[in-house]
Amino acid sequence: MSFAQNLSKTTGEAADLRGGQENKDFELDIKSLRSLSNEYTSTRMEFKIHDGTKRVMVRIVDRITSDVIAEIPPEKFLDLLAGLWKQAGLIVDEKA
Repeated sequence: MSFAQNLSKTTGEAADLRGGQENKDFELDIKSLRSLSNEYTSTRMEFKIHDGTKRVMVRIVDRITSDVIAEIPPEKFLDLLAGLWKQAGLIVDEKA
């Protein structure tokens, strides 16, 4: 028996033991917890691709004031890296 079939059988047996109503209650609990986390957190995450380096940046932003709390990695660092890559490219192009 494959791992997927064994997992399906095990989860099916667990669902039979819990009963249908408890499973529905559990799903409602999960949905309500997810909505709570969205309602009560004061920050949001924004994802962006840096133009010069094509790397992913994550910004943590305050929902109320829209102030940037943190950037991972910092945009200034990626700007510096892109500048270094550009300078290295110029040196290589001049020698060739």
